[in-house]
Amino acid sequence: MFEFPLRLKRMAIGAGVIIAVAVSCLGIVRAQRFTAPDAGVSYKCSTGTACVEGTSTGTPYGVYGQSSGGNGLEGKSSAAARSGVSGVQLGSSGIGVYAESHDTTGKYGALFAKADESATNIFYGYNSATHLSCLIDPYADLACKGSIYGVAGNVNVYGVRGDDGTTYGAGVEGFDESGGTGVYAGTSASTGTALISDLESTNGLVFYGMGLYGDCTINTYADLYCSGTITSGQTLEHRHHTSRGRHVLAFGSESTSAIIEDFGTAHVMRGVANVRIEAAFASTIERNSAYYVFLTPLGDTRGLYVTMKTPTGFQVHEAQGGRSNVGFDYRIVAHPADAGNARLPLAPAMKTPNIPRPSAEQQPPRQP
Repeated sequence: MFEFPLRLKRMAIGAGVIIAVAVSCLGIVRAQRFTAPDAGVSYKCSTGTACVEGTSTGTPYGVYGQSSGGNGLEGKSSAAARSGVSGVQLGSSGIGVYAESHDTTGKYGALFAKADESATNIFYGYNSATHLSCLIDPYADLACKGSIYGVAGNVNVYGVRGDDGTTYGAGVEGFDESGGTGVYAGTSASTGTALISDLESTNGLVFYGMGLYGDCTINTYADLYCSGTITSGQTLEHRHHTSRGRHVLAFGSESTSAIIEDFGTAHVMRGVANVRIEAAFASTIERNSAYYVFLTPLGDTRGLYVTMKTPTGFQVHEAQGGRSNVGFDYRIVAHPADAGNARLPLAPAMKTPNIPRPSAEQQPPRQP
């Protein structure tokens, strides 16, 4: 490649030639930037912006790493607040770091993050313009200062799905401190479902809601329990299963005030009957309030009437001094002990929660 006359007669001249050859070879190495280094070659530096730099002005990669046995590209750093591998996109659109994988084992993914310390977050993302962030902590809990949107493009695909393997954990948990909504579920499909709660145990809860003054639950039998009042905007309907295998709807009765009822059958002997109110029912009704008794004779009488009503019972007589021996049905309507005395109170205003409705611009873009 280069030819130099070797003259060994003068050592000074020979030394100068050797130095010249070394300088020439060093210049060749620096000129061959796109030649792949041999295995085991490393570059060390203490100044400048990078030990190894790749610059592309066209379609080729700036830096490309490929391996059939190890990592295609790996970076390590021991400096505080620095990263092992960093990618910066300076254009108006693009991705800082792109990850792609053909893994089919289900163990890895396009992007794999591993924390080696018990106090190390698995993932942390921060926007310097909005000062909002998302992180996955050492316990694999996702915490975001903004909203979390799940977008499903296919039928029967979940937008957001959480699965907890612990005994008392939660699959999905949301918390909002700004007067918004902790967890929002919505669908625009005509046959879709906004929220599905699937319980796969015999003694768990399909739903549990807790407020400052009470709670509501739906158990594994789909029974709804609420410690507060259940208010309906329309007539209450109850679904029943008939002996012929059909399902029918029955309508709940309505009253102007809170009432509780009990029914029974008794007999007048020689025109008189002493009826004792069942103990459990008696302890439920308001003792200082009047209750009502409605009678239905089960035979021919001169008529029946009620006297001597007490918190524990009442007396029934046949009218006009009759002395019949006949049965009768009775219905007791009373005021519950734990209910208020309101009669046809004004309905409270319906509270509409602050429901986020993301526009197309707010939804996360899909990468091709």
